[in-house]
Amino acid sequence: MFGNVRGLVLTFAALAVIGTAFADAPPAAPHQPPFKIHTLTRDITVAADGSSVTVTHTEIQIVTDALLTQMAQQQIGYDATLQDIAVDDAYTLKADGRKLAVAPDAILTRGSPLGGTALLYQDLRQKIIVFPSVEVGDSLVYTLTTHSKPMIPGQFVYDTVVPRTLTIDQTRVTVTAPAALPLYADSKGLDVVRNANSLTVSYANPVAGSDILDPVSRFDRGPRFSVSTFESYDDLNAAYAPLVLPRLAVTPKIQAQADAITAGVSDPREKAHRIYDWVSHHIRYVAIEFGSGAIVPHEADTVLANAYGDCKDHAALFLALLKAERIDGNLVLVNLQNGYSIPTVPTFGAFDHMIAWLPRFGLYADTTAGNAAFGTLPSPEYGKPVIAIGGRGAVVRHIPVRGEDDATVHLQTAATIDDESRLKLDTTTTGTGALATTLRGLAVGFANGGSQKLAGELLKARDMPRATGDFSAAPPPELTDNFIVKGSFATLRRPQLLSGADFPVPEDFSPILPTGSVFFGPVAEMLVNDADGVPCYGGREVEDLSVSFPANRHLARLPADASIRTANLTFTSHWAVSGNALTVHRELRAHFDTPVCTADTHKDVLVAFARIRADYQAKIALVAAP
Repeated sequence: MFGNVRGLVLTFAALAVIGTAFADAPPAAPHQPPFKIHTLTRDITVAADGSSVTVTHTEIQIVTDALLTQMAQQQIGYDATLQDIAVDDAYTLKADGRKLAVAPDAILTRGSPLGGTALLYQDLRQKIIVFPSVEVGDSLVYTLTTHSKPMIPGQFVYDTVVPRTLTIDQTRVTVTAPAALPLYADSKGLDVVRNANSLTVSYANPVAGSDILDPVSRFDRGPRFSVSTFESYDDLNAAYAPLVLPRLAVTPKIQAQADAITAGVSDPREKAHRIYDWVSHHIRYVAIEFGSGAIVPHEADTVLANAYGDCKDHAALFLALLKAERIDGNLVLVNLQNGYSIPTVPTFGAFDHMIAWLPRFGLYADTTAGNAAFGTLPSPEYGKPVIAIGGRGAVVRHIPVRGEDDATVHLQTAATIDDESRLKLDTTTTGTGALATTLRGLAVGFANGGSQKLAGELLKARDMPRATGDFSAAPPPELTDNFIVKGSFATLRRPQLLSGADFPVPEDFSPILPTGSVFFGPVAEMLVNDADGVPCYGGREVEDLSVSFPANRHLARLPADASIRTANLTFTSHWAVSGNALTVHRELRAHFDTPVCTADTHKDVLVAFARIRADYQAKIALVAAP
């Protein structure tokens, strides 16, 4: 990930994980939430060197016993390299007005537990406040003082995101800085009040909602508030680039490694391709984020020697090796998750990842993706705003949206129904671009029974639990532009197939569902909240399916061809029969001009997909030959 900016970011956190940018608060029941934020105030005083002192006062009322045990032990996370945090006062405020103070030995400090599968080394700590005698109706009251060092010397950046899942009576955030350090602000859904060089926002949310199915980030949806001492992203670039660009130095070891990787190659693009593949395969992902290391990569020479690093280290080494071969590139900040907007004032809160831009070839490259071929990005990165660090040209840019040719899949299925009514299917799924990345990622998990598990899930979904199947793929060490996964499936006798009764044409047994979210993104999902837009990916799918049946049977009728066109989708199918074989050729194309589609587009896509799925669920009948 791109850094740990916890010291710079505020969440109005129901669980008091203060300083976590996008922590998920537990969804509240609409009529009786388990707790509410009665009061949360935060006063931030910024010094001339960009350091700050923050006083936070929190009052959380317990409404039901649903989360009482968790809430009674408040956890406050912080980065010990950049921050020092003190609990000034803490007590349980009983419903009858009594105050039960938290004992000094009930305020604990420990290392922060880390989730996820990637190795992550950070100097994170937690203050744990254990409140006494907590019952429904009581309030947890505490005041914190946090001293924070600046991420960039002499500068201050800050973001606050307010989850709409919380019931909030009143909150207020005030940021004050000396006149010599002007504050610039951007907000959504919050009114900013300026008094000299002091900014204040207040917020209340009397009725909590649930956004667990929202497909875009809270930063996109708001309410949010961003503060920066940078007036423009050009200013951010001017201060940030000198911190990171020296880490891309071409040392003798970097030069020797670059020359070894590109030996015998003269074409610059092929050199870049080989360097990309080498870094993708040889540098494992390990995040080490202490202090300024949250936003500044290690020196490329060190990353090379260690053969590991986080996204910043990957990008730094990749660009240093390119530089050794006289190929220019830029570090690029992007959001790898579901964030599609950035504030008008420069902060780091909207970014969590670093990749590279190669202007000579007009492409972005992400070596931490691991399974993506050169020139291909993971689907969530397409269409995102990015910040290019160093180099010429605009600082704020946009990665193009994922187009039809950026993600294609060809599904080939040969199905046979034998004289004993057994069904056998052999499938070949060929993906290119972003879908080759998806298939290659699946193939990595095929070891240790992973392929049979995936096949079993498909069979279960098709109501064929007694059938057998498996997937196979060549080992995926080479990051080629396409990738192939094969499948083989067989059923026991299914007399209904030869009985003359209708049965559905064998569905595709590819690991990529043609009308699914893996292909087209959340726009293919029905149960998402589309009020704030839905991420949508372009792509193209071609399917060729054949069903062979016994010579003593013939097809009672041929399914009708389909032709479906909307503003964003085109689907056609053509059915044919020759002898004892039924064939269908399908083509599905999707194109979107924006990475986040409107609610109306989402509805149109779902209506179209319902019609398209009807073609996939077409039924046939095999009757005795005359």
